[in-house]
Amino acid sequence: MRWATSLPRGLAVVTAGLFSVSLVAALVGAPFEKADKPPAPQDTGNARPAPAKEVVPLFAKTEPAANPTELVLMPDETGLRGWVAGDKSHAGAKVTIKAGNKDHVATVSDDNTFALPLTSAKPQPITAALAVGGKTLSARTTLPARAEGVRHAAFVVTDRSAYRPGHTLKFVAY
Repeated sequence: MRWATSLPRGLAVVTAGLFSVSLVAALVGAPFEKADKPPAPQDTGNARPAPAKEVVPLFAKTEPAANPTELVLMPDETGLRGWVAGDKSHAGAKVTIKAGNKDHVATVSDDNTFALPLTSAKPQPITAALAVGGKTLSARTTLPARAEGVRHAAFVVTDRSAYRPGHTLKFVAY
């Protein structure tokens, strides 16, 4: 069974060697231009300068997301983060958060996000509510237990769970 563990290592060594050889060949074969003097300006006479090229934006057209207004919660070991999805601003609105037997209030910022630094030695259920235009948005989650050491986390959320070929991937990350 020794060959089963040495095969991947051998393939990695061969791949690294081939990559190194191709990199050296590309660098040696690349033309080297010596820039001792700046190029002399060309005499164009009375000719008009060439028109500037049109700038093509990277994203030709942006569209606001067509998400319904809803309250989204993302818990981690350092607290609760969340946002109000949708196309309207809810800056300054108060989110009422019930964690265990205690009530907390978080304010929605200009980018429709909010955060509550909250930790617990044990996992605890969380319920959040936000009054928006005569109706109440609510969401539930569980706050995990506090981590023992230092940890870092990144959250990436897409607008749907599955994509088909050719569909545009829309996401938010923090």
